[in-house]
Amino acid sequence: LGFLIMGLSQGLVEGVINPLVTTIYSDQKTKRLNMLHAWWPGGMMIGGLLAVAMTQMFNASWQLKLGMIVIPAVVYLGMAMSLEYPKTERVQSNVSTGDMWKEAAKPLFLLLFVCMWMTAAAELGPDQWFPKVMGDLVPQLQGVLFLVYTAGLMFLLRTFGSGIAHRAPMATLVVCSILTGVGLYWLGGLAPGSSAVMAFAAATIFGIGKTYFWPTML
Repeated sequence: LGFLIMGLSQGLVEGVINPLVTTIYSDQKTKRLNMLHAWWPGGMMIGGLLAVAMTQMFNASWQLKLGMIVIPAVVYLGMAMSLEYPKTERVQSNVSTGDMWKEAAKPLFLLLFVCMWMTAAAELGPDQWFPKVMGDLVPQLQGVLFLVYTAGLMFLLRTFGSGIAHRAPMATLVVCSILTGVGLYWLGGLAPGSSAVMAFAAATIFGIGKTYFWPTML
């Protein structure tokens, strides 16, 4: 129940900030959405390193590590209560909420919904098992470090390479699909006791592949 509530809150943040960014940068949507979503892996990178440090230095409990989420949540609260937000493109165009829901029943929207779901599955699904599996395959390294590494790749590419997706979004999605598939297949073929070099190489291909999926699909 706690994770459900937290997931709903994260979804609300996502649901607000995406149209906010596209409203502010209406002529650079793909580029700015990629830059915005650099902070999803950026947060995982910061959180992963904090969790490792808190474990090694203080043997912190999982409750304390999870509780770090309170810090950005309080910042969000302060921003939401103190800032005035611009009207979205939908409101500016006098499109009603009812009309928006009508669009959701159209075949093209449903197709995009399925594509978006698969995009999320390709990025978020493996991240759930990544630390545990990689830790078992390469026991000499903490599994969470692989997650931090791929998150770092995504952060850098989304921040400084967002123009690539902006100029050629369809080509970007095709290349990302190929690299993600190769990376996942390679990771799936690693055996316990694999070298860290091979594991990081496979993780690199996968990390680069999944980088532009979510924000470019948006």
